[in-house]
Amino acid sequence: MKVALTGTRAEPLADLLRAELFEVLHRPLVRIEPFEGPPIRVADYDWLVLTSRNAVECLFRRLDGPLPRLAVIGPGTAQALRARGVEPTLVARRATQEEYNRLHGITPKTIEKAIAALEGSAQDDFVDVTKPAKKAKEIDIPLEELPQIISAMRREMFDLSESLEFEKAAALRDKIKDLEEIRLSLGGR
Repeated sequence: MKVALTGTRAEPLADLLRAELFEVLHRPLVRIEPFEGPPIRVADYDWLVLTSRNAVECLFRRLDGPLPRLAVIGPGTAQALRARGVEPTLVARRATQEEYNRLHGITPKTIEKAIAALEGSAQDDFVDVTKPAKKAKEIDIPLEELPQIISAMRREMFDLSESLEFEKAAALRDKIKDLEEIRLSLGGR
């Protein structure tokens, strides 16, 4: 069986999978790079909060002077700090959503929706040209004028978006879509 891993720290998992005879491809999708800069002096602060293993590694590359009290988010960050010989003063009880879920007996469920019920998804970018032309009879606009009307509505929609009036722009987008469907169902271009 083939498995692709995308995490930046996936080698331990990759090793376990290989031991179980999985074919593993490890291709991280994100690269974490430290900010270069002057030494970091934190002794004048009461607390320093570290939020990841990467933060611990980057801090110790640039640290100048003693550390204040340290708070860490999660056991992984605490473990990275301990590997440097430093015991954190405070370790957050809940490090991840998974830990929170475990402690509260929550089992996440997959979203179960019919594809047709998905609004605001990629399917909204397509026009259904099979709709009957009867919808066209509800509007009183000649077919040859629809392209100009749609174009003017698009300009207005973009202006509304620029003015941060997103609800109005979205309503106009829906009207444009309806007019485009009518135009295509009637054979317009």
